[in-house]
Amino acid sequence: MQPTRLLTPPPVDLPSGLRVMIVDDEESNRLLLGRVLTASKSFKELCWEVKEARDGTEALEMYQAAEFDVIFIDTNMGDGPTGQEVTQAIRSGYAGIPIQTQPLIVGVSGNCTDHDIQLSSDSGQDALIPKPLPRHANLAQKIASLLAGKRVCDI
Repeated sequence: MQPTRLLTPPPVDLPSGLRVMIVDDEESNRLLLGRVLTASKSFKELCWEVKEARDGTEALEMYQAAEFDVIFIDTNMGDGPTGQEVTQAIRSGYAGIPIQTQPLIVGVSGNCTDHDIQLSSDSGQDALIPKPLPRHANLAQKIASLLAGKRVCDI
């Protein structure tokens, strides 16, 4: 039996200087994703500005105070609005505006069943990624694909 060769994803073209919000009720999840987006090899040179919100209420307050290009949001937060409810609230402010000009909203969840993917899609999320996070290079490729307008339900 031949050993399996791990394929290295090709380099991706991600924009620099994006404003990113990470919304999760678990501090360790916010810190991990924040570190991936600011310090990992795939993202380090991009100088993304990353802000964190502890829950859906704080996320909505932050969103009203500043614009964000990408929002990563936990779909199952304990107290307050869920990730889907926050997404719906943000999307409602863009009625009639093409989705490509709106912020990219990526759900993050430990549950990625077909039902969860459908709930995320129905709420207006552009994608749903699993916890634990995919490899940094794979995550970078998927984000680049979404930012390029190839929005899908499940990455």
